[in-house]
This record gives sequence, structure tokens and C-alpha cells, in this order.
Amino acid sequence: MNAPVLRTLGLAVLMLPVLARAGDEPPVPPLPAPLAREEGGPAMAPSPAPLARTEEGQPAEPAIAPAVPATEKLRWMGDASLHPPPMEVATRLPRQFTLKDALVIALRENLTLATRKTSLVSAEKTRDSAFKDMLPSFSVTTYRADVLFNESLTGARAETYNTTLTASQTLYNGQALFGAWKKDQLAVRQAELDIIRQKQSTIQEVKAAWFSLLEADHRYREAQESLERLRQHERNAQAFYAEGRYWRNEVLQAQVEVARGEQRLVEADNTLKLAKSTLNRLMRRPLDAPLDFQGELAWEKLPWTLEAAFAHARSHRPDLENTRLDQEVGDWSRKVAKADMLPEVTLKGDYSMDGTQGAYQENDTKFTATVTLTWPFWSWGGTRDLVEAQDATNQGYALTYADELDSVMLEVQKAYLKADEAERKVHVLKKALEQSLENFRVNQVRYREQLGTAADVLDAQDLLTQTRNDYISSLAAYLTALATLDLATGLEVFDRFGPQSDQ
Repeated sequence: MNAPVLRTLGLAVLMLPVLARAGDEPPVPPLPAPLAREEGGPAMAPSPAPLARTEEGQPAEPAIAPAVPATEKLRWMGDASLHPPPMEVATRLPRQFTLKDALVIALRENLTLATRKTSLVSAEKTRDSAFKDMLPSFSVTTYRADVLFNESLTGARAETYNTTLTASQTLYNGQALFGAWKKDQLAVRQAELDIIRQKQSTIQEVKAAWFSLLEADHRYREAQESLERLRQHERNAQAFYAEGRYWRNEVLQAQVEVARGEQRLVEADNTLKLAKSTLNRLMRRPLDAPLDFQGELAWEKLPWTLEAAFAHARSHRPDLENTRLDQEVGDWSRKVAKADMLPEVTLKGDYSMDGTQGAYQENDTKFTATVTLTWPFWSWGGTRDLVEAQDATNQGYALTYADELDSVMLEVQKAYLKADEAERKVHVLKKALEQSLENFRVNQVRYREQLGTAADVLDAQDLLTQTRNDYISSLAAYLTALATLDLATGLEVFDRFGPQSDQ
């Protein structure tokens, strides 16, 4: 052989180990365990591992599977400008995803919040314009007049020119200009309160979606573990049937339960995908964008009393404060309407030049100061009608505020009772989970010793899975209820679920 052929054969020999390793099956990762709890809160009981077999053919005691966090990949690139970037831009995040990341992105990308910010800019510009209406105004007027016919000049045509510079200042107009400025100033504050309320609403919405995501992730992993336990029980039933220790119906029951477990896994997977899509929508990302999230449903004590929640909502709810400001705006609107009954005093200064030629070589220059008082003392009662109409509107504002206050207090009470109920349910289901875990263990031992049937083990398995899912759902519902209570009380929390301890 020649040298090129030998080199080719040698390269092929060197690549054989690499190609062989590339065809191997990747290792199967261990099944994740349910989420752990923070110290001091209700702890999540560990899930029993599938029933293994000893060397003698007997089922072994269940083992505890290690906890593995659920992860997928997510990267994000966004813009902090007033107008959020298109959805396809905000698709990447430089690190593992947390609740705080979700809140930051959702607040940055929220279109309703961006709309509120544009309304604030509009209100600020309107306020600035109203303030400048109270300052002196300046204008210039220039004209040329041609006399086309004049008997004294026997038909001769004449041209005259005039340029006048005018400065005008309103000295008094019954607070009409000042009242308009105050109304616009209050409108700016109302726009700011709208932004605060929208932020609070967005935070609550993101937290609810986040807790639903963690719940769906747990249910998916629990469905995986449940299916593995059912498959292990099927193998045990087949082994006992082969030894003649059980009837074939034990195997058939186990196989039916495995099929049901596979269906539950598919349902849990779809629920997890929908939970991810919901959170992606709130962040204006593609619905199918991957989420590499990290977090846990950490239990926390209910931080409010009902009286404290009432007091905080009464003084901190932005929408309630917004309704109260409507009354102040109405008061100033009445003053503006009543100003039409009062005189208006204006100071005006004119500096003018008159000439008969365009270059003003022959001109007459003069300065005139004028003080004008205008008093519309009679308008057939039209101004009085406007004032009385505003009085009626202001009464409506007062009634609306009283009704809004009652609605807010009812909303707070509902949110508090819901959170209190969810907290109690968490503690009850925690004890039930411990009991169902022990019940499953006992039925496994009874089945191993031929004191129980496969139906007993399968019923205990179903009870354990259902209780575990009920517990994690109650914990997610409790944390969501806390976020809803924060929204009801007007508490703008970012990365915590309740007020400070001194509250």
C-alpha cells in the first residue's frame, strides 16, 4: 500500500473507540423527589422508592429517593425602555430562573404597565402646560395697510406699516388658572397610583403563575415516581405468581394500574407545559420557550391579623386613594366653574412702531400699558348651573369613595379568610401525608409476608399519591392566597410573601 492509504487506515482505527462511545445509550438520571420545605414550616414527607427485591427473591424495604431540582434552559435579553421589545427578543436569561427573575421581567415587559407610564407622561405634560398658563405671555403683531382710495389725496395710494410687541399677564381670575393647574397636578398623582396598582396586580399574577408552575412540576415528578412504584409492584406480582404464591388476577390488577399511571403521567406533563406557557405569557416570551427554573414552595406563617390588614388597606390601597383624590379634583373643578362669576384683571403692555415705509425710516414709536377688568355679571344663570352640577358630581364622588371603601374591606376579609383556611388545610394534610406514608409501608410489609393482597398495596399507593398531591396543592394555594392578600391590602412586596414582622 502507498503512504496515503496507510494514513487513512490509521485514522480510521483511531476513530473506532470514539464512534463506539457515541453509540452508547446515555445514563438514565435518578428520579427527583418532591420539593423540600424550609426549616420551621410543614415538611414534605419523602416519597418511598419502588419495592425492590433481595437476593432471596423477597421484596425489600422501600428506600428514600434523593431530591434533585427540576431544571430546563432559559436565557433572556430585554430592554428597560418605556416601550417593551417585541416578544421574540425577550427569550433568553443568562442564569437559572427564579421567582425574582420572573418578577423583574414581567414588570419590565408588561404592556398594561407601559400604557400606564405613557398616561403618566401625558399627565405631567398637561400639568406643566397648565402652570405655564399662569406666566406672562408674549406676542408680536405686524401688518401692512394699503389705502386704495382716499378723496383727500385725490386718488393717491398710501402705505402704512405697524409692528406691535405685546406682553400680557393675568393678575386675577378667581383661581381659574390656579385651579386648573391643581387639577392637573392631582391627575399626575392619580397616574402614579395607577402605575403602583398595576405593579401590585402584576406581582400577584406572576406569583400565582409561579406557584402553579412549582405545583405542576411536583405533580409531574410524583406521577413519575408513582408509575415506577406501580411497575415495581407489577414485577413483584409476576414473581409471586410464578412461584405459585398468588393468583393471576394479582398480576392483571397490577398491569391495569400501570396503564393508569402512564395516563396520569401524560396528564401531568401537559399540565406542566401549560404552567410554563402561562408564566411565559406574563413575561411576553414565546409560549413554548424553555424554562430552567429553580424554586420551592416554602411555607411561611400568615403574617397578618384581620385588623392589621384592614388598617393597612385603608391607608395604602392605591385605587382607594385614587378614588379619594377624585373628591379633591371635584373641589377644584367647582372653584374653576365658580371663577366665571368673578371679575378678571389683566395687565397688558404694548410696544408699537408705525411707519409709512417698509424700513420704518419715518416712524412713530409708543409704549402703552393697559389694565383691564372684565366682569361677566350676568349669563342667565348658566354659571350657577355649572357650579350646582359640580356640587352634585362631588356628592357622587363621596358616595363612590364610601362604596369603594366597603368593597375594599370585604375584599380584604375574603382574602384573609381564604389564606387562614389554606394555612389550616396545609397543617391537616401534612399529618394526613405522614399517615398515608406509614399506611403504604405497612401494606408493603403485609404483601411481602402474604398477609395482604395486591389490591391493598394498590389502594395504599393511590392514597399516598393523592394525599401527596393534595398537600402540595394546598401549599401552592396557601402561598397564592398570601399573594392575593398582599394585593388586597395594597402591600407592594417583591421577593417576599408578607409584611415585616413588626407589622
